[in-house]
Amino acid sequence: MTRRVQKHAEVFAEHRLTPPPKEIYSLHRRLSGAFFMCIHLGSKFQARDVLETTFENHVWGPETEEVKEQ
Repeated sequence: MTRRVQKHAEVFAEHRLTPPPKEIYSLHRRLSGAFFMCIHLGSKFQARDVLETTFENHVWGPETEEVKEQ
């Protein structure tokens, strides 16, 4: 997964002209908290499957369609 994301890093950096919306930071903090709670509880789940399903089902806009094809 890291290699797949890494090959798009240059595109992300080049086209990111503004910081992400403030809501994203809150979402990241909540997801991190949920992730660490799962670790603390000893939970196990198929994270790769969840991430790949999310990526495959994402509705891409016209400006991001080229990123998906790479």
